[in-house]
Amino acid sequence: MSIYPNFKLCKTFPYGSIYKHDTRNIAMVVYAVDATIDLEEAQQIVQEVKSIVDINKNLFGVTMTLKGSTATEKARNFFANDKFSQEITKAMALVIHQLPQRLMLKIYLKFNKPKSPIKAFKSLSSAMNWINTIEHSLIKEHDEIYS
Repeated sequence: MSIYPNFKLCKTFPYGSIYKHDTRNIAMVVYAVDATIDLEEAQQIVQEVKSIVDINKNLFGVTMTLKGSTATEKARNFFANDKFSQEITKAMALVIHQLPQRLMLKIYLKFNKPKSPIKAFKSLSSAMNWINTIEHSLIKEHDEIYS
């Protein structure tokens, strides 16, 4: 059983956990308290997420940072340039509670222009509402093209 509604725990590491939504193609990564994600861990996260999702369907991501968690510059650069993270994932919602992490994201987005939408939220429910909006707009766009 998961502590996050509608998400099933798939994998746990010392630096965090990976979850998959019960019915939708949404992967969620939750960084552990005080975890530092380095390049090797960033690569491992992407590989693990690839193994639990359907890359042939619209994929959405949620990353939740807990108190004191961070990613090294090499890990951030990897995520910024990784095809899976940037092109296959249709949108990424970040749940960030700490002000320093929110400021770091703002700087990151200023220098790394993501191909897919990325937005920060203070709660998982707000993040999921935004993903719902993005998902519905993609469905509507698809229906308009093929109708």
